[in-house]
Amino acid sequence: MKNKVFRLIIVICSLLVFSLLVVRLVKGNNVDNYLLFDGVDDYVEVPDNDAYSASTTGELTVSFWMRPDVLDFQTTIASGDGPYIDFLGKGEYMGPNQLEWSFRLYNETDSSRPNRVSFYLFNLAGGLGVGSYFEGGINGTPDMVAGEWVHVVGKVDTNYVHIYRNGVLKDTDGYTAETDPFVIISPENGAAPFRIGTVSTADISLFEGAIDDVIIWNRGLSDTEITNLYGGTIPETGMVGRWTFDEGVGDSAVDSISANNGTLIPGNGHPEWVSPPIPTPTPDPNNTGYYPVNETLLNNTVSVSGTTGDLYVDDTSYRIIRSFPTSYTADFQITSVDALATIGSTAYTDRATLTWSVPTDGNYLIIANAGVGRSSWTGVRTTKAQMTINGVSYAETFNTDKADPDNFRPFSGAEIQPLSAGTNTVKIQYAATNTDSGNVGIIKNARIAAMRVDNTQMVTPIDNVIGSSANYADIATLNLTPKVTEDWLIIAHADLTSSTATAINYARLMIGSTQLAEHVGKIVNYGHLLPFDTYDSITLNADTSYTFKIQVKGSTGYLTYKNVGIYAIPKSIFQSTAEVETIGETSCSTCTLSSPATIATLNLNTGVGGTYLITTTGSQWTSNTNYFSGIMLNAGSTETQSTIEVGTTAHYPSFLLQKVVSLATGSTTISVQLFSQSSGTTVKAKDVRINAVKLGTANSQKIEVEYTGVGDTLNWTKLDYLVNSGFSVASVGTSLQLWNYNSNAYSTSGDGFLSYTSSATPNTFEGKTQSITTNPTYFRNSTTGDWKLKIRGTSNNGTWINWSGDLVKYTPETIINTAPAIPTLISPSNSAV
Repeated sequence: MKNKVFRLIIVICSLLVFSLLVVRLVKGNNVDNYLLFDGVDDYVEVPDNDAYSASTTGELTVSFWMRPDVLDFQTTIASGDGPYIDFLGKGEYMGPNQLEWSFRLYNETDSSRPNRVSFYLFNLAGGLGVGSYFEGGINGTPDMVAGEWVHVVGKVDTNYVHIYRNGVLKDTDGYTAETDPFVIISPENGAAPFRIGTVSTADISLFEGAIDDVIIWNRGLSDTEITNLYGGTIPETGMVGRWTFDEGVGDSAVDSISANNGTLIPGNGHPEWVSPPIPTPTPDPNNTGYYPVNETLLNNTVSVSGTTGDLYVDDTSYRIIRSFPTSYTADFQITSVDALATIGSTAYTDRATLTWSVPTDGNYLIIANAGVGRSSWTGVRTTKAQMTINGVSYAETFNTDKADPDNFRPFSGAEIQPLSAGTNTVKIQYAATNTDSGNVGIIKNARIAAMRVDNTQMVTPIDNVIGSSANYADIATLNLTPKVTEDWLIIAHADLTSSTATAINYARLMIGSTQLAEHVGKIVNYGHLLPFDTYDSITLNADTSYTFKIQVKGSTGYLTYKNVGIYAIPKSIFQSTAEVETIGETSCSTCTLSSPATIATLNLNTGVGGTYLITTTGSQWTSNTNYFSGIMLNAGSTETQSTIEVGTTAHYPSFLLQKVVSLATGSTTISVQLFSQSSGTTVKAKDVRINAVKLGTANSQKIEVEYTGVGDTLNWTKLDYLVNSGFSVASVGTSLQLWNYNSNAYSTSGDGFLSYTSSATPNTFEGKTQSITTNPTYFRNSTTGDWKLKIRGTSNNGTWINWSGDLVKYTPETIINTAPAIPTLISPSNSAV
C-alpha cells in the first residue's frame, strides 16, 4: 500500500470552513515519487488488457492524482470541438477506431467550459460520448489552480457514468436507452493500449504537469470507498492495475497488480521521475482544531441560551444549559388528613392544607385525592370536593351515589403548576351541595403531594364544551420526542359532566392508535363532575416521536370537560422507580370487604429503604346497580375507597388512590384488591396500574451534554482537547470524557478522561485540557473522522446549576512536509471551524 503526502489546506464545503492537517508519510528510506509530463511529447503507454474495458464486467473504476502545471496547453485535440486534451484513457481516434473511455481537460480559455475535467464513455467507433464532469463554480467545485493536486475518480456502472473530485461525487450521467434516449453507449472491448498523459497517438494531445498513483478496478467502487480512497484507504477487491510511479529511475512504470508494465515515452528521462527530498517533520503551525457540530442534551438537561457556535471562539459569548434534579427531598412536600370528617354546610371548607416556601421558581407536580361520600339517600343531595392552588380551583368532583357508610367515590386532582419562589398553598376543600333532610358531606383520606418536576413535557389544563357524539374527539394532545431512551410517567386527568342527567360520559388516553385506559361514567344530576385518571409508566425511545391524546365522547346532550391535562415526567428524576400493570378485565363474584381479591401486585425491592410515593389507577365495574364495587390499596397500611354504579351496569368509572409511605430496607409487597359490597355480586376492574417512585435523600443537580464533531482521518501523532467553561455555583464535580472508538465506550480513566472539582468561586471560567500522544487516533472514527465528547457536572448543594461553555476544541497534530515540490494530497473532513 502506497503512503501519501498530506499538507494543510482550507476547504470550503457547504458554506463551512474546514481546517485540515497535511502529512508527509515516508516509506522506508524512500519517498513518494511521481511522474512529471512536459506537454510536448511525454506519456506512458500500457499494453492492452481486457480487464481495463468496461464491457468485461459491465463496471469499471479509474482513480489517479493530477497536478496541471499550466491551464492552457501546447497541443490540443484537432479532430473534435476543442480546445481540450484527452490526457488519460484507453482508445484510438482514427482508423480503425478503438475508442473506449477517456479523461478530458478543457483549456482555461474555453469560455463555455474553462478547465472542465470530464470522464467520457464511448462506443468503440467514437463519435458522441456520454461524459460526467466537474468545473469551477459548479456543484460547489473550486476553480482549478495550476500547481495544485486534485484527486479524480471516474466510474462506470450498468447504466451510468460518474465523476468524483477529492472523494466527492460531482456528476452522474446515463448512457443506456433507459437513462438517455439520445446518446446510447454500448461498451465494447477494444485493442487500444491504456495511456497516461495522452490517449490517442493518432491525434495526440499532451498533458503538462504531474500524475501519480493510477489505479483501475473491474468493478464500481461505492461512494464510501471512493471517499476513503481519497483519504488514503485503498480497496484491493477488484483491482486489476496499479501504477504508483515509485521506481524513480528507468523507462518502465511498474504495474504492481498484474505486471502489465507501462513504457515511458519518449524515454531517457521523459516523462521525468520526481523524487522530492525527505522533509524535516515539524508541527503544523496553522492547525486551529475542530469544534462541535451537534449537541445532545442528555437526560433532562435543558437549554437556557446560545448555540454550539458560541463554543468556537473564546469571546465571552456563551452556550448556557441548565441542570436537572436527580432527587427532590428538599422540593417534596406532603400532607395527609386521613380521618373521616363531616360537614353540614354548602360552603367549601378546608380539609387538608399544604403550605410551604418554594426556594426558586419552578414547575411542581401536585396530586390531591380523597374519598367523598354523603349521608342522604336523595340523589340531589351530594358532596363535592375540589383542589385549589393558591386559591384557584384545578379539580372538582361531586359524589352522586347512594348513601352507605363504606361508599366513597374517589376525588382526584393532578396538575403540573409553575410556582413562584415564596409561599405557596395547596388545599383540598369539601362541602355538601344540599343540607335538606340533614344531609351532610363526608370525606376521608384527604392527601396532597407536591414535588418539583422541572424539565417535563405537558399540556396545560383545558376547559371546553362539545356536543354529544358516537365517536371519540380529541381534547388534549401532547407530542413528545425524547432525547434518550428511558422510562416516563404519563399522567392524564380530566373532570367530566353532561348537560343531560343520566348521560354516559366516555374518556380515554391514547398513545398513537393504542388505547392505554378508558373511563365510562354516568351522572345522576346535570353539572355533577366525575374524574378520569390514569398513571402509566412507558419506555420511550430516543429520537422517536410520540403522540398522547385524551379523547372524549358523550351519549347525549352536551359534554363539558374541565381541568384536562397530560403530563409526561421522565422517571430519571427519581432515585428509583417501579411499576406493574394488569391490562384487561379482572373479576370476582365472591370477594367482599373482609375477603378481597388481589388483582395487581408490585414486589418492590427498596434497597436501602426510603420514602415512596405509591399511586394506583384503573377503572371498575359492578353487575348489580344496588351494590358498589370497591378498591383497596395496600402500601404500608390498608386504604379503602370504592365506587358505586348507578342506573346501568355498563359503566367503568376510573379511580385514583395515592399515598406516601416510608418503607424499610428489603422487599415490600404493594397490592391492589377488588371487592363487592355483597357476596354474589360480580365486580370487575381493568387497566390497573401501580407506580412507585422513591423520593431522594439528597437534593442533587446534574448537567449532562454530549458534543459531536467531525475531524479528519489523517495519521495523528498527538491530540489535545480543551473545554473552557464555568458553573453558576461553587465546587461542581465535573468530568470530561472522550469516546474511544477502539474500545467502543466513553473513557473512564487515563487518556480521554478528566475529572475535577470546579472553582470554589461561582462563575469562574476554567480551561481544562489534556494531551494524548499514545494512540490518539483511538479518539476519532478512522473512516469518517467523527468524534464525541461528554461533559457532566454534579452538585449536591440543592441549587440549580447553569453551565456556561465558552470554548470546546478538538486539536489533533500531524507531521507536515515543508518542501515546496511535494504533492498536496487532501484528506476529507466535515469538521466546522
